[in-house]
Amino acid sequence: MKVSPFPTPSLPQNQYEKRGKFTPPTSTLICSGDADRGVPTWLASEKSGSRLGSSEGYYDLFLKNYQELTKKRRWKQPLLIGLSYSVQIMEEGAMPVTPFDIPVDALVSPAGFTPTSTAALRRCD
Repeated sequence: MKVSPFPTPSLPQNQYEKRGKFTPPTSTLICSGDADRGVPTWLASEKSGSRLGSSEGYYDLFLKNYQELTKKRRWKQPLLIGLSYSVQIMEEGAMPVTPFDIPVDALVSPAGFTPTSTAALRRCD
């Protein structure tokens, strides 16, 4: 099993627009191999796996690009796991969710392991 924590982005000041919104950097995604699991950073999640991040879409863009790369290279999609305290797991509709948000496949908290996708359910067997 390979577990890949996604790095916290460190961006130069010019990556931010005057309004304070994040402008995703144009960069190349370099990967030497696939990952079985990933642990993206986040502030809160709904029980369905929708997550509220803190980087104005940085991880969503990274995850979208990585998912496209796994399809291109015929790698297995990584299982995205959200680690949290139970208080960070919200009811459905409590957070703003956009079509660009990439949800986690499972939530892990002191209350236990909660699969939120069919991919996570398949790996539980």
